[in-house]
Amino acid sequence: RCTTSTDADQASSTASWGENGVMPFEPKETLEVVKAPPGAPPVVILPGFGNNTEDYTAPFGDTESALASHLEARGWEVFTVEIERKDWV
Repeated sequence: RCTTSTDADQASSTASWGENGVMPFEPKETLEVVKAPPGAPPVVILPGFGNNTEDYTAPFGDTESALASHLEARGWEVFTVEIERKDWV
C-alpha cells in the first residue's frame, strides 16, 4: 500500500526545524555515558568507501571531535585502519 503525506503532515514536520534550516538537538538528561567494560575487545574502525583515516581520528584537524577520541575517552582501545582517499580509486 502506498501512502502520501498531506499538507498538514508536511507543515508539522517542517515546524520542528529551526529558522536556519537546522533541527535543534537537545540531549536527554537521562542518558548515561557508556564506558568500556573491563576486558572489552578493542574497537577497529574501518573507514567507509571514500573516507580516510583522518575522518575518524581528526576530522578537519580536530582530534577532540573524532570518533576514535570519544571511544578512547570511554575506555575503549581503538585502532583505525590506515587508508587514504586515493586508495579508493
